[in-house]
Amino acid sequence: MTKQKEYLECEKLWVFAMLIFVAGFYGAYTLSVRGGVFCNAQTGNMALFGVALGSGNWRKALYYLIPISGYVLGSVVAEAVPRHVRRFRLRWDTLLTLIEMAAVVVMGFIPASAPHQICQVTINFICAMQYNTFRQAEGIGSATTFCTNHTRMFGSNLVRILFRR
Repeated sequence: MTKQKEYLECEKLWVFAMLIFVAGFYGAYTLSVRGGVFCNAQTGNMALFGVALGSGNWRKALYYLIPISGYVLGSVVAEAVPRHVRRFRLRWDTLLTLIEMAAVVVMGFIPASAPHQICQVTINFICAMQYNTFRQAEGIGSATTFCTNHTRMFGSNLVRILFRR
């Protein structure tokens, strides 16, 4: 009988599947309802920023800096805060999940007439923290906020399965 490795709850596949689903919702929500930007990852915003710069649309380029800045700030917080949280014997991943749930509830009460940047920056901030915090699922490097890595891993694993002899 082989002994399976025990993973933290935050590293289990079901947790990553839920986080991936939520991050996909965030991207669709901010693209279709809250200002036409991707807030779960920044590749789209960087590309749109470059297009705006290339076409001389400075105002639009500056607009894309708002969600990008929110993401950078979330990355900084996700690197700095966990060290301090440990002193209180809290798990950062658990605290982050609670923060994310509270932020989503609060955003549910923000009227559609409010500036889109409120939701954009909030989602960018929490997605950056999520991406920096949840880095692997059962020993496999993963990303919860965008699917590029998952698409690459699917292709790599498909080749391994097809050519396994």
